Amino acid sequence: MHFQDVPDRPRELLDSTTRLIPGDGVCALVRILRKLAEKGYFGPLSVELMYSRNARAYWSSASMPPPASNGEHIS
Repeated sequence: MHFQDVPDRPRELLDSTTRLIPGDGVCALVRILRKLAEKGYFGPLSVELMYSRNARAYWSSASMPPPASNGEHIS
């Protein structure tokens, strides 16, 4: 299941460039995860960020470190 967050802006202004790391936007992350568990889903969640107009600035402020060149996260 693909999972992402979004900034606080009107739905019609959201597109692939406005995706955020879960926890960095306004989605009810805990409520969503609890609902998935209630429905019996315990499978993997993947974060799919498509594009950021200012990726360097986003990664410097994001709740997760940037990915390494091999796809793993840098601690």
